[in-house]
Amino acid sequence: MTSSLASDLHDSACAPGSPEWLEEVRAEMAVAWESLGRGKLEGCEIVESIKRSYSQVHVLEIQSPAGRAQAVAKSTVRDPINKPSWSREIQASVEFEILEHLHARFDPLPGLAVPRPICVLPERDTFIMDFVPGSLLAESHSALRWFSPRLAFKMMGSDYQRLGTWLAKFQEFTKPEQGDASHLQGIEGRIRLRLERIQQAQDRRIPSHLVATAERRLKSLLDEAAGESIPIAGRHGDFGPWNSIVSDDQASGRDVSREIVVFDFMGYAREPRPLDAINVLYFLEHESQSIVTSPRRARDVQQRFLYGYASQEVYSRPLLVLCEFHARVYSIWGCLSMPTDRRHHKWQQNKSLRRNIAWLLDERAPGVWQDLQSRTRIKA
Repeated sequence: MTSSLASDLHDSACAPGSPEWLEEVRAEMAVAWESLGRGKLEGCEIVESIKRSYSQVHVLEIQSPAGRAQAVAKSTVRDPINKPSWSREIQASVEFEILEHLHARFDPLPGLAVPRPICVLPERDTFIMDFVPGSLLAESHSALRWFSPRLAFKMMGSDYQRLGTWLAKFQEFTKPEQGDASHLQGIEGRIRLRLERIQQAQDRRIPSHLVATAERRLKSLLDEAAGESIPIAGRHGDFGPWNSIVSDDQASGRDVSREIVVFDFMGYAREPRPLDAINVLYFLEHESQSIVTSPRRARDVQQRFLYGYASQEVYSRPLLVLCEFHARVYSIWGCLSMPTDRRHHKWQQNKSLRRNIAWLLDERAPGVWQDLQSRTRIKA
């Protein structure tokens, strides 16, 4: 699973979504569609365009003798905050190759999946995959509210347990092994880049000494973690309910009513195994701080996720703290880079900032993984 080095892409004459770009996509799709045994490509048109922070997504409608179908074309947006990824490898090729590797392995597993990749255009940093119907797992989070129906909460807990199982299988399929200090470099680079941006923001809510203190603590954690065991495997890059679709899979004929489909592998790399899991645990902790959310329900869902993950690996405390450090720095930068105007959202954002700042400044603050592991695990 390697990719050629990236070069200058997306010239203005062939920008994603342009007629010239679509012609290139049609030509590549025609070959791929027939090779997949789906017949001759008779038509390929854009029916929806979505601009995201780090990508442009175009939903394509495909016409063939078998009828109409949909596919998704994803093109990388070269935002400076993600430069460490796209300056090293063509991200479309990285995503296409990891999906090829994973699809064959997930396909026999009921309830767990990734989208089927169709083709890739490296020169346009664009790849195309099957469209997956369903809803984002994040959209079910209303079930965390105090008086939300119990059935909706139970279904959400089952989906999160399935998400934990998905992550365990993903790490199993991406050659888990023991790493070394070099596998901490990606975490270090991303944290330092965001600390730099936090400093540059000069936001009055950020204490003047936060970045300097965080950098000293980061160095200490890196030194400590490097001296301990560092289990590694594939790291998704942005793992969480916002990149997970809950799909009713009746149309495919598989013997399962609900399926978790994980997508968006931009930034895929081999890094410490707890990083993706802590992303989810931290996100649920963040959700629990909302005034309308039941902290007990959020805690139960965290435990269901860990139950599904069922990791028997023993991770060192410095490594776990470093992974949570990564999540909290990301969250702080997210608050600063995406301000909100709504009063209750602003209140919640400020509350999140205060909690994350306090955690970064307190070396004795409990970590979310350790706190959960110290409690009794739920029963299946």
